[in-house]
Amino acid sequence: MRLIFRSLAVLALATAAIVGGLASPAAAAPASAQATAAVTYTQTTLNLGLRLTHSTAGTIIASKPAAGDVRQRWVEPSRTVYVHGVAKFGYELRPTNNNTYCITDQGLNQRVALTACGGLPTQVWQWVFGRSFNGKSYMFWVNAQTGGKLMFDAFTGEGTYPSFTVISSSTNYTSGTAGEACQLWFESQ
Repeated sequence: MRLIFRSLAVLALATAAIVGGLASPAAAAPASAQATAAVTYTQTTLNLGLRLTHSTAGTIIASKPAAGDVRQRWVEPSRTVYVHGVAKFGYELRPTNNNTYCITDQGLNQRVALTACGGLPTQVWQWVFGRSFNGKSYMFWVNAQTGGKLMFDAFTGEGTYPSFTVISSSTNYTSGTAGEACQLWFESQ
């Protein structure tokens, strides 16, 4: 249902662009808020069923699901940013217990960071279809600025449970491989 809503939002943006024209990219360079997210979500990977988590150290990790853990809940206010003159629609990923901070891309194949939200294109993530598996649609979180995909990477001891660092990956894995599964996320309420 959420995928349908997001698709309709993108269609509405495209229709508005055709009918009324978009504002000049120079005039609209900062991200603009389009809706306040009231619902929170968990992000779970296809590979190992790990959840996107912000650790007590303030870093972003992928860790074992823990019922009721607010560090695994995210709000996703929608944003439109301009990258090289092109409007890109996406979402900020904000932890529910610290929603003035956003997951920020620090560069391709680098670890993502939790930084103060500032309307930057590196803080906007597009929800892009990946593939269906066991009746669920798994998606890629693709950064609007760099094109990197959120991916869990190397083992770390930062979480309560064994966990992994999260990077912005430039690698395009073959569909159906374990590498690709580290980049695919399922969203639930």
